[in-house]
Amino acid sequence: MRSGIRNLFLLMLFMRLLIVPGLAQADVAKLLSLEELTSGADAIVMAKCIEVESFWKNNKVFTRNLFDVQQSLLGQHSFITVNTLGGTAQHPVLKTPVTTHATDNFGFAAGDEFVLFLQQRGDDEFVVLGGNQGAIKVKIDPQTRSKVIDSFLKKPSVQADQDQTGKQLTFEEMSLVEFLDRIKAVLKGQAVKEAEQ
Repeated sequence: MRSGIRNLFLLMLFMRLLIVPGLAQADVAKLLSLEELTSGADAIVMAKCIEVESFWKNNKVFTRNLFDVQQSLLGQHSFITVNTLGGTAQHPVLKTPVTTHATDNFGFAAGDEFVLFLQQRGDDEFVVLGGNQGAIKVKIDPQTRSKVIDSFLKKPSVQADQDQTGKQLTFEEMSLVEFLDRIKAVLKGQAVKEAEQ
């Protein structure tokens, strides 16, 4: 009986530690244009997730996502590690699996392909720029069997079909080739602007 109460107390204390002020994010974040995502990124890659592993660090669960880079649009990378908040990992004290969730749930799974806009955090670690906007999942169009992406404007945490200015958002699919070409054009435009300065 006493150990049950102690375990319940430890669990309640642990749950309280998970609710840390300052970690909460607004459900509706600023929608970033392709130009904003591109200019804010340290790396832009087309990559396949090959490994997902959760771990404890500083009383929080993080997930290390390893990607095999198929194409680097910005930076030169063969493999990239992207750390995300949340996941399921063995609690170091309670010795039981604990699952935590974050506002930006990227849904990375081994075998899935993404176009990633990344910011570097340390030597070999990256975080996704712009929340869910910076991780665009590649899928196969069932009719054409070609690779497509959802429009980069799509943001799952946006509740309405309008941005902050009331402009209607579109969620049409776009071919992967067209999307990568748009990114390259933005990168080329940025290089021209920097050379002129």
